[in-house]
This record gives sequence, structure tokens and C-alpha cells, in this order.
Amino acid sequence: MKNYRIKHFTLIELLAAMAVFSVLLVVSLRLFSGAQQLWIRSEQKTNTFADARLAMEYIAFRMQSLVYETDFPFYIRDNNHTDQIWFPSRIPPKGDGYAGNSFGRNYLQFTLVEPLAANDENAGKLRLRYFNGGNNKITKRKYSWIFNAYNENNRYFKNAGDAFDFIKNAFDSSLDEEFEFDIIENVIGFNLIWYNGIHSPKAGASDSDWELRKNTTEVDSKTPPYLVEVEIKMLDSKESFKKWQSAAAAKRDEVFSEYGYTFRRAVLIGKKGVRNGD
Repeated sequence: MKNYRIKHFTLIELLAAMAVFSVLLVVSLRLFSGAQQLWIRSEQKTNTFADARLAMEYIAFRMQSLVYETDFPFYIRDNNHTDQIWFPSRIPPKGDGYAGNSFGRNYLQFTLVEPLAANDENAGKLRLRYFNGGNNKITKRKYSWIFNAYNENNRYFKNAGDAFDFIKNAFDSSLDEEFEFDIIENVIGFNLIWYNGIHSPKAGASDSDWELRKNTTEVDSKTPPYLVEVEIKMLDSKESFKKWQSAAAAKRDEVFSEYGYTFRRAVLIGKKGVRNGD
């Protein structure tokens, strides 16, 4: 009768096998982690693009509701710091019909909350604020009718300049949260560049003689332009935004280049102005 001997693995062979298994496990985990991070970044990018598209649609829709009259107060901050625009609108900010806001007529303001305000939970939020004269008891009686607020017979405003100062002061002062809401967050830049449509009277009145001319002066715009280019710079998540906030000034561009996106859209407002060509 034969005797069979069972051959066992040696300790060295077991250690070698465990080392190989450990290496394969680490590689597999890294591949899985990389795939997961890639999926997360892809989802964040998709969500960021979707949010930006909706924000641009909303801004364009509201801007195109502008009441285009040179005597109605209109304001864009200068080209060096164009993070604010306000104007009279034919429609209410939330689509709530004519209820309680002078037949739906409001002054709307788009403004960016300072993104580097680390202690402000609203930092980096692009907001719509609105004023209709009913925001507080002091101004309600003075501004219940926006569109005839400063005609000749009005006892409150004698001219458009007075009305402009009144509206600007209303927006510069603190409004209740009831009259403002967020459009999009994680924004680090909201820039506006405006263009005027001009032509030379000597050239005739055909459309081919019209041209768009970019505003290059460092002054505020107080009359509605023909076209406004909207630029939004934003990061893909709250985590990326906080990383950008906490980064040193010299490093913020690097953070933005890795996690940020720039979106642009031209909003046609209309009404070309006849000016001398220069």
C-alpha cells in the first residue's frame, strides 16, 4: 500500500501570494476610485452647465422685458466692475400676475453677492432683487405707479434724474429677503458688456449701415443699450467654491482653471440709436 504525502505551501510562498494580492487590490481600488471621481466630475459638469443655461435663459428673459425708454431709470455699473444691472420691467419677477405690484411693473436688479465674503453664507450667489414701491411703508405711496412716477404733474419727481436717484437709493439700501431671491450660486464673476447700435445719418437709413459699437468708457450706463453681453464665471460645486475662497490670491486662477467654467450670452434688447458716426 502506497503512502501519499500532502505538500503544503511554505511561509515564503504564502507571503509572496499575499503581497501580489495586496498590490492587485491597491491597483483595483485606485482604478475604482479614479472612475468614481471621473463620474462625480462629469455629473458636476453636467449640472453646472444645466444650471448656467437656465440662469442665462432667466436673465435674458427678464432683460428683454425691459421698458425701453430713455426717461425711465436704467443702470449698468461701469466696465471695470460690471456686476450690477437694474431696469424697469413690464412683468413681475416671479410671474405672479398683477397682484399687489402696480400691474406687475417692477424695477429688477441683478447683482452678485461678493464671492470673497467668507463669513457670508450668501457669498457667490447671483440674485434678483426687485422694487415696486410697496416694499416698505415709506415709499409705497410715493412709488405705487412706476411708469408715471415723474411726469410733469407728479408731485414727487420732477425729472428722470430725480427718479434715478430714488431707485438707486432704494437698491443700495437693504431690502427685505422677501423681495430678493437666488438665481444661481458658486459664482465668482458676473460681468456685463454693453453695445450701442449706431449709424451715420450721411450713410442713409438702410439696415446695412447700422453697426454695433462696444462701450469702452469707464462710466456707468444710464440709458438702455442695444445689446448686452452677459458673462458668468462659476465653479462646479460648493466644495470647489470654498477651495477657491480659501486659496491664496495667486492660486485662485489655478483653482478656477481646474474646477471653473465661463459662460457667455448676448441679450438683444433693441432700439438702435441714431448718432453721428465717429
